[in-house]
Amino acid sequence: RETIAVRSFRRHPTADVALVELAQPAPARYARVAVLPQRARSRTGRALEIAGFGRRDDGASSGGRADRLGVIATLAEAGAPLISVTSTRTGACFGDSGGPAYAVAGQLRAVAGVLSNGNPSCRGGDSYVSAGFYEAFLRSVAPELTFLDP
Repeated sequence: RETIAVRSFRRHPTADVALVELAQPAPARYARVAVLPQRARSRTGRALEIAGFGRRDDGASSGGRADRLGVIATLAEAGAPLISVTSTRTGACFGDSGGPAYAVAGQLRAVAGVLSNGNPSCRGGDSYVSAGFYEAFLRSVAPELTFLDP
C-alpha cells in the first residue's frame, strides 16, 4: 500500500467539498484527469463510469484495486449540487465514498462527481456531488485544473 503525504487542503466554506494538494506528484501510473464543467451538467441520461476501492456487491473486497463500471446519470434537480446515478447491474458499494464518476469519451475522462451517498444494496441509486456545480470554488483554489466536456 502506498501513502503520499498531504501538503494542504482547502474546504468549501458551506459545502462538504474539499480539494487536497499532495506533498509530491502522484505516481506516473495515475493519469491526470480533467473536471466536467458546470455547463455540461444539463446532460441528463449521460453515460458515466464510476470507480471505487470498496466492497463489491457480492461482499468481496476489491483487493485494493479500483473497480470500474458503466452507469447512467440523471440530475437530482436542475441547479442542484447532486448527480443521481442509476445502474442496471451494480453501483457504488461500501468503502467507495469519495470515489469519482467520470464522463468518458475514448481515452478522455473528466470527473463529473464524487460519491457522497451510496445505496446500501450496492445496486445503484447513488448520489454524487457535482464537480461542475462547484466549478467556481475549484477554479479559485486550483487554477491549474483543466475543465473539459469529453
